Amino acid sequence: MSSVLRLTSSSIDGLEVLSSELRQLHTFLKSEVERVQSEIESALAGIKIIIETIAPWVRAVRAGANIESAQFRR
Repeated sequence: MSSVLRLTSSSIDGLEVLSSELRQLHTFLKSEVERVQSEIESALAGIKIIIETIAPWVRAVRAGANIESAQFRR
């Protein structure tokens, strides 16, 4: 086998290995993106529940503050 043929064969083998590794990395990164998106959606759903739970309290406190503020102005 000539040195050029050996070098070419070695380069092709290296590129095939690199290509395979890149495909694996792509698959991994795609699954990580999906996992992180799912976690973000879960966190946002939790935040929404918290906001909906405390909203009546916040409105009550604000309403109370407005009443006290009006009383002090008298």
